[in-house]
Amino acid sequence: MFKALFNVLFGVIVGIVNIILTPINLLVAGLIPDVSQMVATFNSAVSTFFNSSLNYFFSILPPNCRTFIIVYLLFLISYYTISFSVHAIVKVYKIIKAVKIW
Repeated sequence: MFKALFNVLFGVIVGIVNIILTPINLLVAGLIPDVSQMVATFNSAVSTFFNSSLNYFFSILPPNCRTFIIVYLLFLISYYTISFSVHAIVKVYKIIKAVKIW
């Protein structure tokens, strides 16, 4: 019963927010120019630079060192991704708990 009521209430709130924000979204989308070509040019320039520079740098290193660097960066990225995600989830949980909808 409560779940159905909560779903209906949530649907109504989402609908109202969507109705309010649609004109604003269209206005902002019309005012901001399309930057996809600039982003593609920037990506290709950075990619070209890093491919040529990093390929030369990594070719100097022995294979064991390259593997160690890749594994270290993998663990580093995983650690920060997980820690930031858990921190954000805990923050959202505390906010929801503070609102006390139920």
